[in-house]
Amino acid sequence: MKIVLLILSGEPTRALEELQRRHPNSTVETIGRDTFQSASPAQRVRMVHALHPDMFAVATERLMWQRGANAFLLLGALAGAHLSAIFDMHGEWREEQKRCQQCPCGVWPVGRVR
Repeated sequence: MKIVLLILSGEPTRALEELQRRHPNSTVETIGRDTFQSASPAQRVRMVHALHPDMFAVATERLMWQRGANAFLLLGALAGAHLSAIFDMHGEWREEQKRCQQCPCGVWPVGRVR
């Protein structure tokens, strides 16, 4: 499994260790916070999509303080990741699969990202 990790805050080493603990046979590629923040929303989706992730993960210091958690989960889905997760340095973890509960077919109703 290929995981693309965006570290917003917290300890990078600790975030990598948590991902390796939960997904031991995975490879992790990180995206720099500065690069991510300087990009437009469309560029962010393309940036993640270009890395072909099976999972998009976001590490933050405190999940309950993180604004826009749903947007990060949606970003992963739009970029083609089958699984999106946001987690913190205190053990909180939120994960969503790429599907839409409202759709009878069970998939996200979006086209390809260009």
